[in-house]
Amino acid sequence: CPVCGNGEEPIWTNQKCLCRKINNCGVPPVCVTGRRGSQCDQPDCWPCQGCSGNGVCVTDSSCRSRCLCRRRWQGRCCERRRRICMCGDPHLETLDGIEFDYFGIGEFWNCKSIANDFGMQIRFFAYNGASLTGAVALKLADNVVTITTPPVSLPGDLPRLRINGALQNLSTHDIFAFANDSIKLNVFNPGNRTDSDSVQ
Repeated sequence: CPVCGNGEEPIWTNQKCLCRKINNCGVPPVCVTGRRGSQCDQPDCWPCQGCSGNGVCVTDSSCRSRCLCRRRWQGRCCERRRRICMCGDPHLETLDGIEFDYFGIGEFWNCKSIANDFGMQIRFFAYNGASLTGAVALKLADNVVTITTPPVSLPGDLPRLRINGALQNLSTHDIFAFANDSIKLNVFNPGNRTDSDSVQ
């Protein structure tokens, strides 16, 4: 066999001795977990093949692979949508991650599905020369969920949550499930903040 250069190794193939790049990710056809292909250079994100349709499988320098999630998605398999922020006077974010400010007053559709029974309306109120998010109404299958700020509140007060009109007793972290567990509402006070700017 010839003397191979730096980063190469001799291999015997088709009755010849050749030099090839050293591959630390396996010896084809046996690749390490996280790699596949004839040269063990292709990513393999098993069990997340396809990354839930919300990302791409990529390799790293240590012979591993992972899902690189698109904007607004997270999780090992890009299976969870990141939360969006609607806070302040009001600072808004669309479901695809576009941030903007809107200073109108009234009730507006934030999103509405034409494929199923899902929709979100937001109510903005005037307050000291600005507009604030005062209420959110969600249509979740056969349920209506409303989240409203109390007319008079103190620092640390949580918004009022009603499901089909019934007031819910909230703690610092509650999860509600709808439509046979296909929709989950995760209610929490980030960091258990008690300052007046922390309602999210």
